[in-house]
Amino acid sequence: MNPTALMVGTDLPSTRVRRPFQDEDFALIKETLTPEAVESVFWENAAKFYLGHS
Repeated sequence: MNPTALMVGTDLPSTRVRRPFQDEDFALIKETLTPEAVESVFWENAAKFYLGHS
């Protein structure tokens, strides 16, 4: 897994999905990743992508 190639995203508050995204989903992602990867996946990768930060 390359944590620099992932970012968490939801389409909240969309009602098009069968099951809405829940807080527990964030917990599951955090449990799956290393602490370093969590920072990248939840924040840093999106900031770099959308804001152009390196």
